Amino acid sequence: MQRNPDHKTINRPPFCGGQGYLLCQEDGFSLLELLVALAILSLAAIPLMAGQSDSLKQAAKLQEKTLAQMVAENVVVRLRNQPSPPAAGQITGTEIQAGVTFQWQATIARQQSSGLMTMTVRVRAENPVNLKGFQTLVQLTGFRKAGQ
Repeated sequence: MQRNPDHKTINRPPFCGGQGYLLCQEDGFSLLELLVALAILSLAAIPLMAGQSDSLKQAAKLQEKTLAQMVAENVVVRLRNQPSPPAAGQITGTEIQAGVTFQWQATIARQQSSGLMTMTVRVRAENPVNLKGFQTLVQLTGFRKAGQ
């Protein structure tokens, strides 16, 4: 220990092999330890980020299916509310829902025994990624009195 001019005791750590205190301090982490810890942390973060990406994709798909369901419901309601029953066969069209364009296809069939008509509406995105046939997002069936 050394004494200052005011005769107060100053506590200083001992010198390390002739080097100054800052050069021999062994507290903290080395650069290599920090790099290893960062690598381990990044490896643990990769699955978390992949899971987040999958969640965003699923949310987009769910939004698209929800909008397609609205389109199908709108088409069935329009077909039900026509003054005269629609002719049997297929009707196609496009509809924009929340800025997204969908294609729909309605198949109308008369049921002879019950006097009802079935209206099956299938909806797909206008620009589907997979062009193998009519890739249905939503299918909805409605019924209506066939009339004379």
